[in-house]
Amino acid sequence: RLNFRAKNVFRMSFQRENLCYVVRIASDKEAELIHILQAVQGSAIVYVRSRKRTKEIAQLLKDNDIKATFYHAGLEHFTKDIRQQDWQRDNTRVMVATNAFGMGIDKPDVRLVIHLTMPSSLEEYYQEAGRAGRDGEHSYAVAIVGSQDSRMLHRRLQDTFPEKEYIREVYDQICNFLAIGEGEGLDRTYDFDIELFIRRFHMRPVQTRHAIEIMQLAKWLEYHDDDSRSMLRFLIPSKELYQPHIGPDRL
Repeated sequence: RLNFRAKNVFRMSFQRENLCYVVRIASDKEAELIHILQAVQGSAIVYVRSRKRTKEIAQLLKDNDIKATFYHAGLEHFTKDIRQQDWQRDNTRVMVATNAFGMGIDKPDVRLVIHLTMPSSLEEYYQEAGRAGRDGEHSYAVAIVGSQDSRMLHRRLQDTFPEKEYIREVYDQICNFLAIGEGEGLDRTYDFDIELFIRRFHMRPVQTRHAIEIMQLAKWLEYHDDDSRSMLRFLIPSKELYQPHIGPDRL
């Protein structure tokens, strides 16, 4: 498709010689976080797992004279752009973020990536930690671990992958909530207030949301958690969009 004249293959090891992986066991994670940021200079990312926590930790750092801001998927697009640019230009030293931050971010001189709460998988941890030291200079990936972290990870896995019976229960209750009978609902769209649904049927909020995600993967339903009311469906297969007879893009 791109008419390459030669096959250009670039290979490198998963091992990052310039990146030092550190695990710090601490009873006071916040104090340890401040200590590390004061000891290691340079641009930094601090990963947490909730939007509320990003704001709290950013304020904690500012209270200790460390320039910081926070980032999560719930911020307005304009706000996210401004904060990302300030961090990339080193106007802000520390970005406190959820895993919504990092993909596509090209800042090679990040000296420090700190995980204040651990992600759910080694792959996710490696991706996030690997945002440090992309310029090849010596950098640190630090995991600050507390006594409750292991229990919280197990609980998160249970919430992320609820039992099959609970998934079936969520499906049945959604049908009841929307008054959809057996054999109905195909190719139809319904307004679905998930908060009202959870309250009315006394469902478990976190597990219910993950059950809906699993049902989407299984093609039982499609769920769009946004404010839009319209959907555009392309009837032509995507592979045919680039055929010569389609012509220039006009949409």
